[in-house]
Amino acid sequence: MVNETVLELKTGESRDLFLREKDEKFEAILGERSYLHLFLEPDFSGDVFIRLKGDASRVKVRGLAIGKGNEQISRHITIVHEGKSTASEQIFKNIIFDEATITTDSLVKIEEKAVKSEAGQLIKNLLLSAKAKVVSNPHLTIKNRDVVAHHGATSGAPDEQALLYLESRGMSKKEAKKALIASFLQEIISLIPIASERKLLEKSISKILA
Repeated sequence: MVNETVLELKTGESRDLFLREKDEKFEAILGERSYLHLFLEPDFSGDVFIRLKGDASRVKVRGLAIGKGNEQISRHITIVHEGKSTASEQIFKNIIFDEATITTDSLVKIEEKAVKSEAGQLIKNLLLSAKAKVVSNPHLTIKNRDVVAHHGATSGAPDEQALLYLESRGMSKKEAKKALIASFLQEIISLIPIASERKLLEKSISKILA
């Protein structure tokens, strides 16, 4: 069963939200000068649709996913800039073990009237198996020229030179790999503004990676 949530932020409102469920559908409509910080936790799989309807509305979407075994995780994010001077930022970090697959579809639409808007998309994937699979699709559709927008995606295995260095400092290969994974995730974890939520996430990640 799909869990559906619809959120509407009025003028000047702000909210921090954390999505944790599988098969979840989330929609948000942002009014003038409103702000939404949305974090997709490791268990989240589903659809996110956000309308930046009001002028100067802003959204930041961050997330991490960890795939193990034959697990398949799919996330589909759409952000539509409708108002003037709107801003969106997306940062995702994914770790893929074994034969797991993680799909991240990120579409940003900047409409004709959404002048002076800004949008950024970044997806980083760490592959920890030769059979691990990743699909990353950052995409921009821009209907006016008065915007600032960028996107990108990277995928790769742990840096061998970094592993060798950590091993030379006394770590086992397993410990060195864990240290690199922790470093990879720390950037996204540090962006969570609520300390209690950071601690809960760190505990959840420790259980997944154990």
